[in-house]
Formats: sequence, C-alpha cells, structure tokens
Amino acid sequence: MKKSAWGNAVLMAFVFLHTQSLEAGTPRLVCDAPIYDFGSVDGAIPITHTFHLRNEGDEDLRIKKVHAPCGCTTYRLDEHLISAGGVLALPVALSLSGRLGQIQKSLYVESSDPATPTLQLILQGVVGQPLEIKPPVMVLRKDQKSGVVFGEVTVRSANRDRLACKHAKSLEGKILLSQKNLPDNDGFVLRAEAVPSLQPGQHRDQILLELENNLVSEKTIDALAIIPAEVIAVPSVLKLDAKTTSPVSRTILVRGPSGSPLSIESVEVPASSITSRIQKISTHTSRIVLENIYPSPDLVGKIVRIQTGGVEPRMLEVSFELHKP
Repeated sequence: MKKSAWGNAVLMAFVFLHTQSLEAGTPRLVCDAPIYDFGSVDGAIPITHTFHLRNEGDEDLRIKKVHAPCGCTTYRLDEHLISAGGVLALPVALSLSGRLGQIQKSLYVESSDPATPTLQLILQGVVGQPLEIKPPVMVLRKDQKSGVVFGEVTVRSANRDRLACKHAKSLEGKILLSQKNLPDNDGFVLRAEAVPSLQPGQHRDQILLELENNLVSEKTIDALAIIPAEVIAVPSVLKLDAKTTSPVSRTILVRGPSGSPLSIESVEVPASSITSRIQKISTHTSRIVLENIYPSPDLVGKIVRIQTGGVEPRMLEVSFELHKP
C-alpha cells in the first residue's frame, strides 16, 4: 500500500471513531443548588429538603449509588436513570436530635458522568435552643403570707430577639395563667395559680404557649401544682374483715391546721344502717365514730363524705375496703 493510501485509511478511521463518539454522547450531572442552608433551628423537628438533579448531557445518565456517611441523613431515590435534559428529585431528611451548634452533613451521588463521577450535596445550619425557660418546669406552691398556690417561669429568647406570648392555655384546666413582658421585650414572665377547687395533693398539668417568634410558634411547659393537705382524714380507707358477720365500728380522725378552728358540718354515710357520732378533741381536731357497719361486698368502694367548716372548708372522702385474711 502506498503511503498516501495508508494515510487516507488512518484519517478515515479517526473520523469514523470520532463520529461514533459524538453520536454516543456524554451524560452530565448537575445540581443548581448543591448546598442547602437551613438556618438556625431548635432541633426538635427533622430538616427536610429536596435536591433536584439535572442531566445536562446528551446521553442518559445513570445514578449508580447515593451514599450518606452519617446515619442521621436519609434519602429516597425513586429512579436511577435521568434522560438527557431530564430532572430527578432527591428528597432528603436530616435528624438533629441530640445535636447542638454548627452542623454540616453531606450526601455523595455516584453516577455515569465521566467528568464528575461523584457529586457532593450538603445540608448545613445551626442547631440551638431558641428559648430559655427557667425553671424548666412550672411548680406551684402555697405562699405562706398570701395563702395563694402559685408558680412562675421566665421564658426568654436565647438570641435576645423579640419574643411575646400571644396566648397561654392550661390543657387540663387546673391552673389559671397570666404573663408580663420583660423590659427588653425578649421574653415574658408566666404566672400560674391553682384553681380553688383543687383537692390536697399533687396535680399535673401542661401549659401550651402560642408565641410570636421567628423560630418557634408553639411551646409546651409541664406544670405541677402542690396543694398542701391542710385538712386531712385518717385513715383514708376503712378496712373491713370479709369473714366478720357482726356489725363493727370504725373511727376517722379529722385534723386541720394547728391553731385554726375546725368544725365538722356533716357526715354522709353510704348505708342507712351506719350511724355516726362526732367528738371534739381540740380546736383543730375531731373524731368521727361510725357504728353498725355490716362488712359486705356491697360496701366496697363506697364513700363516707365529711364536710368540714372553718378557715378552709373541705369535702373529705374516706372509702371502704374488704379484706380476706
């Protein structure tokens, strides 16, 4: 073969291969916004975002793998093939539980793009506590001077931004609420008072706050009202012997605050056969003697109701209980 003929053959082969390469095309993976900044959040709710992957090449692009090094980052990949000019949505969720401060998490998309075989996607932002609540639980106690059962908490913006309370609601209806703004308008003092009908003991409630703030619109605070047992009945349960067939008697001691006069206004018994006698022991203590009590399953759970008078009138309840020795 002559040199000119050989050169022509080589040239034709090069043109053929180049043409085939152009016809085959090349995929190209692009994400217009590969970095998502979620700003400052409190971390209570996972961050969700959708990245849009686009194929700017002239050949179908195949997603080989999506890799999230941190288990806090999850994704959903519905398709693995993006046609030329096509777009694929990649929803991502990032859990911020237990995290605080500056956060940056990445995903890596491996594809058939020869120029960028691995594309990095980033979620970043700041996790912080947008509210300062001191103390964290609302505890209501009786003030010895005023006699009012109340408690207070201070709610303030951690960033000292403007924070106001639009509405405060007791979810159980056991406390009454009011609030007063702080001087710098970056928070408020929340005051709770126990409703007068609460009986002695511990009562749990929750306070739902509707807030004016850029980061948090609602917040729930636990509340505990401690009502002192100023007037008590001992015992609180009258135990009866199930094997006894004869009528028995039982005694209830009613005691009020030391130094305060206490009276028994009425005693309501659950059976017509039961009689009651009231014996005054001191200004703040009385004894109630119940007689002609016939132990019976019918008495189980029945109540003796004692209405007291004095400085703080109360309705006390003592129940019956049947025991089998």
